Amino acid sequence: MSGRILYLLVFILAIGQPVSAKSVDDAEPDPTNELAYYDHLAWQAYQDKDCVKVETYFNKTLEIRLKIFGQTHDEVLTAYDKIGKCWRRKGEHEKSLVQYEKLLELCEIVYHDNYLLMAAVYELMGEVLRENNRLEQALEMYRKAQNIFLIDNDESNYTVANTYQEMAEVLLQLERRDEAVLHYEKALDTFTRFSDVNDHRARYIIERIRHIQPNHPAVVQYTAVDTNQPAGKKSQKRKR
Repeated sequence: MSGRILYLLVFILAIGQPVSAKSVDDAEPDPTNELAYYDHLAWQAYQDKDCVKVETYFNKTLEIRLKIFGQTHDEVLTAYDKIGKCWRRKGEHEKSLVQYEKLLELCEIVYHDNYLLMAAVYELMGEVLRENNRLEQALEMYRKAQNIFLIDNDESNYTVANTYQEMAEVLLQLERRDEAVLHYEKALDTFTRFSDVNDHRARYIIERIRHIQPNHPAVVQYTAVDTNQPAGKKSQKRKR
């Protein structure tokens, strides 16, 4: 998962890991407190990458939280997210998608169609589908995420630009090269608008475009800029 999506989920979900002066490894579960007890077991299983136990214990905490808080509570959303991530780390894409679909259903109830969390879940689903080589479905998930991002942002927004780049990567895998270039161009326009062609994201996209269309104007422009730089700067960049 990309760092951007992880940041969005951490920020929005306000992840409900049990608070303790000790680490999860050192914490002593309290059997008298059912929720805290199963929370401990769930997080321990997550650290151990034992997805069967993760699903068992997080589902137990879900039952308790649904009774206490109802389905709109952030920690309910977090449980589905954690189960999905665990299965994804194990390469169990279908089981991961089931959890993300449950998370998406709750997002639709809680946040409707214009909330950033929904877009983050769509992107997660896109990544899982792409890993499973279900590229058309992955592209559709990225498009749904992009439609939400564009509600409150224009195409010069970094989040929007990143999603254009993700879509371009999928389109390239689908051999839809001209469409991929168009999406790379939209992402590149934002990255160079706020920095220059030496921005690492811009350089990456330019190299991708070079692979598809060696004579593309952006490639020609970048080559000219790179050639005109002082020799010291060029050699320094090679060392990195």
